[in-house]
Amino acid sequence: MKKIECYSILCILLAFTACRTAKTNDYTEAQLTEFKDQIENRRFIIDARWANPLSTRSINAIANAGLLAPGSTTNRIDLIGTQSTLEIEGDSVSANLPYYGERQIAGAYNNADVGIKFNGLPNDFKLDFNTKRQAYEMQFSIKNKTEVFDVNATLFPNNKVALYINSSQRLTIQYQGNLLFSESDDSK
Repeated sequence: MKKIECYSILCILLAFTACRTAKTNDYTEAQLTEFKDQIENRRFIIDARWANPLSTRSINAIANAGLLAPGSTTNRIDLIGTQSTLEIEGDSVSANLPYYGERQIAGAYNNADVGIKFNGLPNDFKLDFNTKRQAYEMQFSIKNKTEVFDVNATLFPNNKVALYINSSQRLTIQYQGNLLFSESDDSK
């Protein structure tokens, strides 16, 4: 009977330690202040390093045919050597990102823009600091000639980014990458 009680207590303790939340990164006050100043300046580029499309039957068929780049899998595609950026410049936003996934609505005939491309002023732009995560959360919507994009990003003080793009015509895709900061140009 003692063994069962000891075993039960051990299992409960193990469950409590296994279920605790992961510790968030603690940044110094100076690091957070510099990061906040750079983000609030609204002059930065998200340089996407990885594309994480939804793993669908079509993506799996492409992978089985050997058409993915070396080092890539169906749900994590290496973007080295491609133009993969989203740029924030004041109130303007522009993106040139490759897209891997399925279109739900056909695009224009003979369309050369198969990636995610937009340029202009976004709607409902929000940029808020989440103190619990110690990261900025950015969201906005923007449209190009044929699609509407809902963009959500989490910007971390270690200059890493998680970027999610929902489209009115395509399946959702996530990008992971780095933040690059532009120097402010006061001469304009």
